[in-house]
This record gives sequence, structure tokens and C-alpha cells, in this order.
Amino acid sequence: MTIVALEAFQNLGEKIDRICELTGTDIIDAVISYCEKHNLEIETIGEIISKNANLRSKVEIEAEGLHYLKKTDRLPV
Repeated sequence: MTIVALEAFQNLGEKIDRICELTGTDIIDAVISYCEKHNLEIETIGEIISKNANLRSKVEIEAEGLHYLKKTDRLPV
């Protein structure tokens, strides 16, 4: 991935949150929508999400709620 491409993904979390707010969808659907809109492979965006702690956490929590991932113990906030 080039430096220009990496710069485009720096605000990915904000872009995904914005899609959620505008469309009323959940995080996973917003990520898929973003990929379709920008002709990206899910695997490519997955690598980027794995490096973004905030967005990764949101996706993990949602996936656990949908039983896609095994629930992990979390400290109460």
C-alpha cells in the first residue's frame, strides 16, 4: 500500500462512524458499505482496522454481540 493510500485511511474510524450516523447501520455493515463504495476488498480493510484500536474494538464488540466471535471478558467502564 502506498503512502497516499495510507493517508486516505487515517480517518477511517471517523468515516465509518459517519456512515453509521447517516444511515443508521451498525459498524460491520458500514465497513462493508465503505468497501463497496470505494471498490476495496474486505481483506484490505481488515488489515487497516486491525491497526486502528478504536475501530477494531467497536467491530469486536459488535461481532461478539452477533455471536460471530467468542465473548471476551471486559472491565466495566
